[in-house]
Amino acid sequence: MNDSLVVLEVFVLSIILSCLAFFVYEFREKRKSQVQLIQYKRRTAREGIVDFGISREEADQVTRLCTSHILDTVKSHQLSVEKVVRSFCQRCRWAASLTSCLTNELFLEAILEAKSLDAHLQETGQTKGPLHGLTFSVKDNIDVKGSDSTMGLICRCFRSAEEDATVVSVLKTAGAIVICKTNVPTTLLTPYETVNPIFGETKNPWSTIRVPGGSSGGAAVLARLYGAHFHLGTDIGGSLRAPAHFCGVCSLKPTCGRLPSRGEASINPGQIGLESTIGFMSCDVNTLALILKTLSDPRWWNSKVDRGLSPPLPFDEALYNSSSMLRIGIIHYDGWLVPHPSIERALQHVSRLLKEKGHRVIDWTLPVDQWEVIAIFSSIMTSDDMEMIRRAIAGIEPSSFSKSLLSRNGKLNSFSLSSFFGMRNNNPSQEKDRFISEMLLLSCVPRIVRKILAFALEHIFGSKKAAHILRSFGCCQKVIELERVVARQRALREQFVDAMSRDRLDAVILPTCAIPAGRSCISGFRVLAAFSYCFLCNVLNIPAGVVPITLVNEEEGRNAWLEPCSDLLEREVQNCVVADNISCEGLPVGLQVVSYPWREETCLRVMREMEELAKAQK
Repeated sequence: MNDSLVVLEVFVLSIILSCLAFFVYEFREKRKSQVQLIQYKRRTAREGIVDFGISREEADQVTRLCTSHILDTVKSHQLSVEKVVRSFCQRCRWAASLTSCLTNELFLEAILEAKSLDAHLQETGQTKGPLHGLTFSVKDNIDVKGSDSTMGLICRCFRSAEEDATVVSVLKTAGAIVICKTNVPTTLLTPYETVNPIFGETKNPWSTIRVPGGSSGGAAVLARLYGAHFHLGTDIGGSLRAPAHFCGVCSLKPTCGRLPSRGEASINPGQIGLESTIGFMSCDVNTLALILKTLSDPRWWNSKVDRGLSPPLPFDEALYNSSSMLRIGIIHYDGWLVPHPSIERALQHVSRLLKEKGHRVIDWTLPVDQWEVIAIFSSIMTSDDMEMIRRAIAGIEPSSFSKSLLSRNGKLNSFSLSSFFGMRNNNPSQEKDRFISEMLLLSCVPRIVRKILAFALEHIFGSKKAAHILRSFGCCQKVIELERVVARQRALREQFVDAMSRDRLDAVILPTCAIPAGRSCISGFRVLAAFSYCFLCNVLNIPAGVVPITLVNEEEGRNAWLEPCSDLLEREVQNCVVADNISCEGLPVGLQVVSYPWREETCLRVMREMEELAKAQK
């Protein structure tokens, strides 16, 4: 009798496992077919325009012209918008072939719009707006009518946006032309690299063995390769600034709320405490100022809905163009991670140049506890214990069946089956995306076990920093816990602003990241420690911009940090840059500029002066 029951149990279990295996097989085959279809559509789209009707030399000349010169020559009929657009489309095609930085090519639509703008100028003698004839790219997760906003997730393919995001609509109304969408990492949640199972891995234009940063990595690469005049992106944890630093371009992350986010896709749109903000990149600061000025001007809001979402502040032209001497603080070290020697040299170089110009520059100590900032950032970003990521990867709202696999009640199964949801299979780009897999793994571990692991990391493996991050991971299990974290976040913001006011500072300059661009063979959760300087500005919700200053020299490229570190996590971060006799010589180094909330113009003004002084030294 007992033997019969055992046989029956084995038989039933076999049936259940067979059904589950069949479900998983069908799911993976469907995803595989979707990827093949996406790649086919991309290939046929590229074949749609083989010849842009312009030579490579002409295209290079046009794409290297500064924004103001393009606007002037187009307005005076010396250069047609169509020629400008064709030149940049050809440049985009070339950049994509080298770095895989694009997700959608909108070349045909762009050329048609360029012809329309030329006709408008010819007939009326007036430009359509202040951006007449300028080209721009849009980050994958920002809606462009007729294009997908995938966030690197297969399940979001073939869901074309029905209308443009508000910022895209305004820029079009002002005369700008969108020519492509740029690549992002899966779920947008890593500032280190840009890789996903649909569009592959984006390479750094300075070195193909280096990462471009994320999540606006595709935009930064295209900016560095002169693929458009400016590039829309988003930032919730350095997603605009880290790629700008890694690729050597300028970027601006405004205060949350300065620009409307309507039409921006997000993994967790209801997240409290940390919000994504739309910003932009370009090769020069003046272009960033022009874009912010246009987006802040209600004249270009083309519908009642858009005008209702208009920024509360007009662009302060007088503040941006002011020549008054400023009082600027320099933060060399945030108390969390010592920056690479090249970054310290850049800080000292900029400090000297600004002093020579007459500005009052002082060394300034970060007035908030950066360890607490890191804990707050980690706590808020993982407050749902990765539930929204699991749902996003699954591509469906959890049903009674899928809930058992994907929700907190089945977290262990969630990770064990993550390979079947596009995270770990034979696709090399997916295998490299260890960050999401490691985050899912951590979310599967019970809270008490994470505390034990944190204790072991600190007292056995000698990594106080890794233990600190692990303790804060998913620590907000209840609403009251999240409210306490957010309350502390607001207190830190007030503390930072009060310290700036007390010391009469107009702006603060600090590292963008602790390292230059890291190696592409390194990935995962542990590299996040390098981005503490970026996280600071998101936690405090202050405007922050990045401007390239210098390049890593030979000595800095070969040698490690000036002082060896004892922390395991810090050594891992250092190995991201220099290891296995691989030099980081020649990589760009950018610095971050921050100011008071809603004072983006001050950031841009300091950035412009830093840019001019740095270029004058070359």
